[in-house]
Amino acid sequence: MLQGKPIKAAVIGPANLVERVASSAREMDDRIVVEFYSYEEEEQILDLYRQASAKNEVVLFTGPLAYFRVQGAFPNWVVPSTYVPYSPDWLYPPLLRLLSRGYDIRKASVDGFGRDAINEVYAEIGFDSRGVLSWTETSDEEELYRLHRQAYESGQACCIVTCIRNIYGKLLRHNIPVEWAVPTNSALRELLKKGILLGEAAREAERQVAVGILEFDDPRQEEELGIPYEYRRERLILAVHQILLGQFERLGAFVTPTRPGSFLFIATRGSLKDFTHSFRSFDLLDILKRKTGVAASVGIGFGSTPWDAGRMAYKALQMARRGGGNCCYLLSEGGELWGPLGSSQALKIDIRVTANQALFRLAEKAGCSPPTLSRVIAALCSLDKSFFTSEDLARLTGVSTRSAQRMLKRLLEAGVVKRAGVEKIISPGRNRSLYTFSREEKEVREVLEG
Repeated sequence: MLQGKPIKAAVIGPANLVERVASSAREMDDRIVVEFYSYEEEEQILDLYRQASAKNEVVLFTGPLAYFRVQGAFPNWVVPSTYVPYSPDWLYPPLLRLLSRGYDIRKASVDGFGRDAINEVYAEIGFDSRGVLSWTETSDEEELYRLHRQAYESGQACCIVTCIRNIYGKLLRHNIPVEWAVPTNSALRELLKKGILLGEAAREAERQVAVGILEFDDPRQEEELGIPYEYRRERLILAVHQILLGQFERLGAFVTPTRPGSFLFIATRGSLKDFTHSFRSFDLLDILKRKTGVAASVGIGFGSTPWDAGRMAYKALQMARRGGGNCCYLLSEGGELWGPLGSSQALKIDIRVTANQALFRLAEKAGCSPPTLSRVIAALCSLDKSFFTSEDLARLTGVSTRSAQRMLKRLLEAGVVKRAGVEKIISPGRNRSLYTFSREEKEVREVLEG
């Protein structure tokens, strides 16, 4: 890629936030070019991400809800992505607008923010927060709507602040005083700056050296063919070499045999990303198998120097050998591992995560992989509240409530979380169990603080 070419970034979010990011983007320098993808319903988010990631180098989300929904569906991010995290700063504009409209914000009904955040913001603007209703015990949209409306109609609250666009729209249609808490303009500008940094880091990574090692054995038995072994071996090596030259020519890659049954190739990370469809498949394996009968083991390493890339390639090759051949692993010096390519189980793992021994032990107890546990914990930590439900986990990760309940049950049995009571539901139906992290457990503290 050209050094001076602007970063291509996509922004995904509700229409009004996307418009504000567009306004901020016009004030940015020419290092970034932004495409905008707005949604009216949350069900549109995954389709928008598919479109955006196919055409852009970076995807930016205006809030954590959409980000974690995509992460649940696409654990192997196609392109670098980030989001605007919840912040107490979001509270200032809606509260000041309610004040200017003449409402007593000391009797507000607020969702999305913990009691500590509310107390902090109210103290800074000189108001008593003891009468403020804070709904952090649930994230169910319908239940929150009922809680807000009941608080207003009963006189407990005279105005409402919500983080959820649909609730804002419903309350507004019923002429209930409400303001929508959204990221500040400065937070949206920071999002674009993060996009530039992510894009530049991704480009730098694509310029990394890629070293690949391909090994194979003669799959055919000498007695079956009646051809001297030496002749057959040389013809097979020539056939494989010819296929490699034809495939790697379009990458501009260097390829050479190093010993019988082994080839070395050198390219860049960016060219191999295209060749492997963003590190998801390695068609060369099928071509070799079909044309020569060879089941090859391939290890590819990425590094800032040929030496570092070569070391990673040998480690990746060992993993491919242990996988039984006809597969490929890719390993970066930063600890990212992709593989086995050529398998339906191909995935990306950050082996720096598995190096966290506390996380590894907790994942083993919970019966899940360390990356999965890491994603679940990150999603729950983004809630800005001490307690959470299975509905919270389902909403953030995009899985069904039943799947989220199963995961929380496993975390409960592993000691990662513990029960913290029951959330009483005003509407008909069963009450929901509340959970919190078992911070008294040393391993849980290490993971949360690490």
